[in-house]
Amino acid sequence: MRDYLPSEFRKFVPLVALGLAAFYSISAAVTMQRTLPALTSENTDPPKSSPRGQPSAAAVRAAEPVHKSLIRCMNDMDDILDTIHDDRSFAAAKPKLLQRAREQAALARLHPDGGMTQLGQLAQYEIREASKRHMKSLTRANEAVPALNKFFNDEVGAALSR
Repeated sequence: MRDYLPSEFRKFVPLVALGLAAFYSISAAVTMQRTLPALTSENTDPPKSSPRGQPSAAAVRAAEPVHKSLIRCMNDMDDILDTIHDDRSFAAAKPKLLQRAREQAALARLHPDGGMTQLGQLAQYEIREASKRHMKSLTRANEAVPALNKFFNDEVGAALSR
């Protein structure tokens, strides 16, 4: 390349290269000077309001996959079933179980196709594990209070099928 340039211009090539390098270095330093405090700031508050607003808890639950909703329902019922040890605790748990079944039925109505989709292997595994826990909790509670089986079949089943 040096052969193509006249000799007067050859002495300016290193100066041009140094000038460009200095320009880009200073430009990068100025840019980083502005962004570095934003990246390392301790109090990064979220924006006060978003243009579309925050989704409600019901909207988030309605938007989640159906199998996740089913797993949450089984886990919530298991937590309630784990509190049943005698007739008195069963009487206290009845309204909670019915309420959770009604909530799940309301969520199921939000899915027009009934949520019937092909589940992937991970979803099948998650449902299988949740079902195992649910069966253990249900069996243990049913051993403590035999009337639980009739309650689940009649009242909870009716609430879920509405």
